[in-house]
Order: sequence, then C-alpha cells, then structure tokens
Amino acid sequence: MIDIVLLILFLYFVIGGFNKGFIKQTSMIIGIVFALLIAVNYYNGFQKYIAPYVETSPQLLQFISFAVLFIAVNVLVHLLGMVFKNVIDFLFLKPIDHAAGALLGLLKGGLLAYFLVLFLNKLPVTSISQQVQNSFLATRLLSMTPFLQQNLQNIFRP
Repeated sequence: MIDIVLLILFLYFVIGGFNKGFIKQTSMIIGIVFALLIAVNYYNGFQKYIAPYVETSPQLLQFISFAVLFIAVNVLVHLLGMVFKNVIDFLFLKPIDHAAGALLGLLKGGLLAYFLVLFLNKLPVTSISQQVQNSFLATRLLSMTPFLQQNLQNIFRP
C-alpha cells in the first residue's frame, strides 16, 4: 500500500514538474524564499510608508506590512520568471525546460516522499512501521540516507 502511495506522489510531482517546467518551478521556489527574506527583514521599516493609508492597530499594521512585502516581492519574481520562460520558449528550448522541470519535480517528490516515509517509520504504531519495512520503495528511500536518518534520530531523541 505504501508503494502505491509513493508512486502516486512521485508521478504527481513529475507530471506537475513537466507541465510547469523548470523555469516556472524555480521562480516559484525562489520567489517564496526571497519574499520571506525581504518581508522578515523589512516589514518594520515598511510600516511607516503604509501607516498613513491604513488606520488600524500596530499589530495588524505589522501583519499588513509583512503581507504586502511578501506578495509584492513574490509577484515580481514570478513576473521575472515568466519573462525568462518566454525567452526560453522563444529560443526553442521548451522541451529542455519541461524535461528539467520533470527532474525537479522528481526531486521535490522524492524529498517529500522521504520525509513522509521517515515520519511513518518513526510513528509508535507497529503496523505502520512494519508496512514501511515491507515496502520496496520506502526501504530504498531510507537506505539511501543513513546519515540524515541518524542525525534526525539524535535531534528528536527524547
């Protein structure tokens, strides 16, 4: 059963990655990370620019400031990604973009599957951990990363 769930997860991410393409997926990831960095570091200073237009509590003003910065930066990075994608498509590199997108999707799906399997394997429910141990894909995922498993065990040890 776990193998079927993992296969569906992999297929979902590979197909989604292929459809979106490498450039779009990468710009989405970069947009979120960059938007978080900008919003976290500059929302306090940005409050003074929006305070004259928004009459509300200081706490809500902080939230609005953070949200406006996050959304604006994310949209800007997304627009830049779209421009770059159009250039790639114009240069007839669309098949490469889609193939690389499928690989990036496989990587994202693999990471999610790994953490899902690791979580399921650490649950104190014997039937679930036995299913993980009997799963072809789950055991392959776990065997590829013993270093990470060991460090996670040390971190989450009671």
